[in-house]
Amino acid sequence: MEFNVNLENDYTLVPYRAGKTPDRQFKLFFLLLLSAFALLFSSCDGVLFGSSDEDVLIRTYDTTEEEIVKDVDLSPDYGCIIFKAPEDSPIEMSLFFELSIDINGTTYTETLSQGQVVVINNIPAGKIYPVKCTAMTPDGGVFAAGSTEAKMTAGKISTLDLVMRTLDAGSEPDPEPVIFHGTPYTVVGGNGTAGNGSTYVIFGDWPQSIKADGIIVYEEKSVQVGNLTYYRGNDDAWYARSGENYYKVEPIKWRVLDDSYKGNKLLLAEKVLAGHRYDDNSNNYMNSEIRDWLNGYFYNTAFADDIKSHVVNTTVDNSAQSTTDSNESLYTSSSYCEDTQDYVFLLSEKEVTNTGYGFAGYQNEASGNTRIRTATDFARANGATPYGGGYYWWLRSPGLGSDTARAISTAGSADFTTDYTDGGVGVVPALCVDN
Repeated sequence: MEFNVNLENDYTLVPYRAGKTPDRQFKLFFLLLLSAFALLFSSCDGVLFGSSDEDVLIRTYDTTEEEIVKDVDLSPDYGCIIFKAPEDSPIEMSLFFELSIDINGTTYTETLSQGQVVVINNIPAGKIYPVKCTAMTPDGGVFAAGSTEAKMTAGKISTLDLVMRTLDAGSEPDPEPVIFHGTPYTVVGGNGTAGNGSTYVIFGDWPQSIKADGIIVYEEKSVQVGNLTYYRGNDDAWYARSGENYYKVEPIKWRVLDDSYKGNKLLLAEKVLAGHRYDDNSNNYMNSEIRDWLNGYFYNTAFADDIKSHVVNTTVDNSAQSTTDSNESLYTSSSYCEDTQDYVFLLSEKEVTNTGYGFAGYQNEASGNTRIRTATDFARANGATPYGGGYYWWLRSPGLGSDTARAISTAGSADFTTDYTDGGVGVVPALCVDN
């Protein structure tokens, strides 16, 4: 497959635009030959760039289209960036342009005079790369600077704006704003813990899968979301750090238990998302650590500001009757507490045995039990402990004794209690969203 490169028509350069204030701006337009274009240059003795057995290659040319052969091989694995420095200077002296790009942890830098063209070949496609450009005066002073990202997308050609701002002596350019957008409520297909007969949705975001090999995380490009810092990866995804590892921030998957729960939709997370103790000295849910964590740390981190308004502040039933199963076969607990107002909460013993929500009786431990949960990589790294290949997870209901709280067993039984200080028990959040 061939693609004709015509720098005069396909490659646009907008000169500097001097303004009336010190922060005047000018724009340079890159031609990004995205998707692994192998580019053949007449001045390079017929060497074909973009082949899989060569490193990143950089060539600089004093002139423009006359030196570049217009035949381009499209490759599914590599890309090419062509950048031309402006021919004219906005000030009464010549400028030099230092262009740098970070590719898989290695920074490539090239300095250009006005009007020169640089071609960067063998850039792996399907990733994004930080690009910086600095305009310098002959004495080494910095006149302007800017940064952006080059996204290598297979089979496409794009122009990418790089806004460069003039600087006062010794100053640094303002960083580009970084914004994290939460995943809105979206119905998704596929199976889940209750098979394909239930409704599953994604809503909100949380670190889950450990970073895949080959992904580069740029800590200089970060954003604070609630109590966690997210870092951009070269796959255009966000990552959170825990210990020595990074975990991909992914949409949270939920099962809809009831679409008319107090006029709203009741959701339960499909996986154990964290490990956390119930409390350090009490099984009173209203005053518990885990309730504070759910409505503080988790709520403020999992639901970005642009979607948080859809989470409903729900009146949560903590009565004695909520501490027994739906058939009232279990004794009620004397450690029940007052009802609470919560954005995020744990299910009660009564709710987690409600057949209307797709759950079996409290003693059921069948392999198809809809209470059985697996844990995310991030949950395992943050306290959730496997027992015999499965995971326990908390209910909000207290146990019969003053030192225990109810939980779901690894086999899905709801006839289980454990010490409230057990930090290895998992957290499976529940919440209501507006209809």
